[in-house]
Amino acid sequence: RQPPPRDPAEVDYDNIFNYGLIGDRETKLYIWPDCRNYPPGDGQRFAVFASKLEAKASGYKMSPNCARR
Repeated sequence: RQPPPRDPAEVDYDNIFNYGLIGDRETKLYIWPDCRNYPPGDGQRFAVFASKLEAKASGYKMSPNCARR
């Protein structure tokens, strides 16, 4: 899987679900499938984002499990 783009202008909407960029509404951290401990979710606890910039604009920070990206 490819990591989510940093900028919304780079989003490939045909592949948006491959990014899997989600934000945990409780911790306000975002994560994607290549990160360690990517959570299995029920969909209610998580927000879905198209890009890292969108997640940050919504008040989310990158999970420490993704810090190398």
